[in-house]
Amino acid sequence: MSHQILLVEDEPILRVTLANDLAEEGYEVSAAADGAEGLRLIQERPFDAALLDLKLPKVDGLTLLQSFKAASPQGLAIMMTAY
Repeated sequence: MSHQILLVEDEPILRVTLANDLAEEGYEVSAAADGAEGLRLIQERPFDAALLDLKLPKVDGLTLLQSFKAASPQGLAIMMTAY
């Protein structure tokens, strides 16, 4: 069984690159382009890990982090930012 990873990144090139790299390593990746989409995914199913951009449209990364940890307390969360 592969690990489930949530990737929320609003920069398309980075989102696609990271998702492809993780998939090539055997992870199952669900990618979202904004915080609202990421929040919807968190509510739909559990994830083993999340890569979350700090600055996102619609819902910010810290709000997503709180929702992710509430839904997956044992999950690993990594925050990313270009700022």
